[in-house]
Amino acid sequence: MSPEHTGSKKGPDYPMGRLTSLERAMQMLGIASQAVIPDFPPDASGEDSVGAYLAQQGRLPLLTRVEEQQLAGQLVLGEKSAKKLIAHASSLSAEARERLTENIVLAATARDMLIDRNTRLVVSQARKFQNRGLPLLDLIQEGNLGLMTAVRRFDPDRGNRFSTYATWWIRQGISRTIAFQSRTIRIPVHLSEALGHLYSAFQELSQTLGREPTPKDLADHTGLTLKKINKYYAVLRMQPMSLDKPLDLDDPASDSLNDIIPDLAPSVQHETDQSALRQAVRKAFASLKASPQDKDILAYRFGLYDGIDHTLRQTGAKFKMTGENVRLIEKKLLDILRQPQYNLSPDYLD
Repeated sequence: MSPEHTGSKKGPDYPMGRLTSLERAMQMLGIASQAVIPDFPPDASGEDSVGAYLAQQGRLPLLTRVEEQQLAGQLVLGEKSAKKLIAHASSLSAEARERLTENIVLAATARDMLIDRNTRLVVSQARKFQNRGLPLLDLIQEGNLGLMTAVRRFDPDRGNRFSTYATWWIRQGISRTIAFQSRTIRIPVHLSEALGHLYSAFQELSQTLGREPTPKDLADHTGLTLKKINKYYAVLRMQPMSLDKPLDLDDPASDSLNDIIPDLAPSVQHETDQSALRQAVRKAFASLKASPQDKDILAYRFGLYDGIDHTLRQTGAKFKMTGENVRLIEKKLLDILRQPQYNLSPDYLD
């Protein structure tokens, strides 16, 4: 069945945000994405269109862990090659340019394969969010954006499955869209869109930096002026104002922060499988060679005692240290738990 029958499309589709060096190089070289992205027509019925789409994609075998790592490795090499090509395009020899271009082509193919082989994962996650105000087809399209974000950010050196990592981004993309679009927002459209973009940047930087970004961080990341960031920053995050305060001061009936901004999610790796992590780590925890305080910090962070996990910031406040210090202790202990004698799957130790 051709893509036209399923309403699918092929092309250089990238999630919102700055392009990676690989994506910029693909555009520069005229390399179009061949990943099959569903583009359902407005009058398409949910299950019929999804069924046809899955019938087409279902013929593709799922990736093994080894294949995921190989494809991700090609992406890493392609990103490095793209940076060299972009930075030194005018001074490269024909041979060097050809070699870098070959790496970029292989990376583009790897990117497409990671997307295509995980579209069934998007559909399965989207179905879990049905009956929450958005059609299934819309949920799938938002989930695919999350999948593409996962492809951009996946680090094969961490040793975990791509499908585990991608699940968080898929769910995050879907749930955020539900939070923003399933309500009637009585504030100017431009303001709600600005908050949505800034909120996305805030989440991404929080995960990248391991702390809450400053207005300058957001300005550097988004390309907006610091003055404009400061204009929205109080509305978006971390200013001493009531969450129930109307966003439009001239309209007491306008939505508040509680109405339009969903709770910040924990980090990508932390969210993917917390219950499995707690169960697995508990078994190895008793014999863990670490100081009592460090063990208490890890236990509090992941809720090993009471089942309630905490953010880096919350854990730092509890033990009177910075979130960065907590992250370093967490990394040190999880590196120990990765050793063979603890018999823990790398999927649980991200």
